Amino acid sequence: MKCVLISIKKTRRPGLYRLSWHDESVLLCPDELLVSRQLRVGSELTQAERNELGAQAETILARRAALDMIARTPLSKQGLLKKLRQKRFSCAACQAAVQRVQELGYIDDAAYARNLAASLQRQGKFGLRRIQEELARRGVERELAREVVSELDAAEERQRALQIALKAWRPTTPEKRDAAVRRLAALLQRRGFDWSTIRWCLTQVVPDVDIQSDTE
Repeated sequence: MKCVLISIKKTRRPGLYRLSWHDESVLLCPDELLVSRQLRVGSELTQAERNELGAQAETILARRAALDMIARTPLSKQGLLKKLRQKRFSCAACQAAVQRVQELGYIDDAAYARNLAASLQRQGKFGLRRIQEELARRGVERELAREVVSELDAAEERQRALQIALKAWRPTTPEKRDAAVRRLAALLQRRGFDWSTIRWCLTQVVPDVDIQSDTE
């Protein structure tokens, strides 16, 4: 049985048309596909041809969405895939779109990871461990995340931690001091600093701190 195209209407989105068929089904079709398939009112397609048309339309729309996302903000390959899936594109359309974006050179996970890691380090809010976790959370493969973080200047780690600790510490009464020290240590730990750096910061910020008794 043939599917007959009975209506072609522009949508509010540029380059996108709404195709209505005699069986009351609807397909959103990009203009480039409309032209290449020479579709017009009265065109007849088999069910298989219409299914193929739908798959092609979805792939083109996923690719357009991917390019739009990359233009707005840098993303890793996995980060882009995740955002496309959130828009309810099929796995096949998502994969095809990401592959095309990669072919165009708009995705480079190594460059993305290095730029993001350097930006996070400049902000001075996190330790190297937290930066590595953040890279992984944004879709960077864990091995690449470890490699990128290992290239960062670890010598600045203590100074970043110290600045955070100095801002966070508030002098307190002797009876509340132990709890305050533990809170400060926990804060630095959440920010991704290792224990040796945390111990050093506590000795710099808290007068006569006893690391053993106050934090362990």
